[in-house]
Amino acid sequence: MSRVRLSLSLVALALTLIMLVVPSRAASPDRNGRLMVLTVAGSGNTDRRLVTFNSDGTGVRTRSVEHFAADFAVSPDGRRLAYDNGNGIFVSDLNGRHRRRIAADGDLPSWSPDGRLIAYRGGTQQGNMGFPIYLVSSHGGPSRRVRGAVGSIPKWSPDGSSIAFTRGLSRTSQRSELALVSARGGRARSLYRPRYAYGSVDSFDWSPDGRRIVMRVNVQQPDCEGCSPQEVQPPPTPSESKYDGIDVIRSDGSGIRRLIQYGNSPVWSPDGRQLAYVCGESSPRGQLGVCVIGSRGGRPHQIFTTPVQLWPPLNWIP
Repeated sequence: MSRVRLSLSLVALALTLIMLVVPSRAASPDRNGRLMVLTVAGSGNTDRRLVTFNSDGTGVRTRSVEHFAADFAVSPDGRRLAYDNGNGIFVSDLNGRHRRRIAADGDLPSWSPDGRLIAYRGGTQQGNMGFPIYLVSSHGGPSRRVRGAVGSIPKWSPDGSSIAFTRGLSRTSQRSELALVSARGGRARSLYRPRYAYGSVDSFDWSPDGRRIVMRVNVQQPDCEGCSPQEVQPPPTPSESKYDGIDVIRSDGSGIRRLIQYGNSPVWSPDGRQLAYVCGESSPRGQLGVCVIGSRGGRPHQIFTTPVQLWPPLNWIP
């Protein structure tokens, strides 16, 4: 009997030691992975660095990237990067190694949920409507144009069945809307169209479950160099300006609600409970940074600041 009691005591002691040594996943600040953003400085904006940090702002790490690299997108498994640099679309490991070009031109790459394909915009611009959207294997090969998709910022739905993108209302319009097309191509349909004189959708992201979309709506007067007098409209009124900000809609385009007024480039956390976005334009020192807020709203918290330029998009590394 004494040996049995001794054995049980040793097992209990071992379990206790394991619980002390192995950290709880729920208590880890990294349960949503890490955030990644590109900072830009130097003459000609050539000093470019990828900055990563935990969702509470701790654990900041930086690494230099090649000149003119931009529009970084993290693969669904968190192991690879897609980006552009003015000479096409490239894919590399997360640390920048094993770099290869997969498309000869284009920008704004977006991974499919299974990591096999990348959507991007390329080809010839069709006025203010945007550019044709293409698909290419993440390992390279021939590109295929997505029929019916002309615009910008292509992003796959979480189930991989469709691609959302922004597009101008016409070749000369200064307004843009959020549209959706089948990943196989076809007729694109409008998801959300701002009603205001200069209303446009600047950036957006799907929720992990595909049921909602967060977007940054811009109603500020855009630059219109070369526009005819008929195309130049008066600046937004105060009643219109209040609609500038970050909103959430259902994936069918209904049920719009305001999340927060000031901010840009919102992205969902992997668990869908938080959103990160570029913030800080109105901070006392005027420094840009990254804020997080609950997906249902609430008080935002700024977790990262930088004295140099901060270029979206933001990425969560799972």
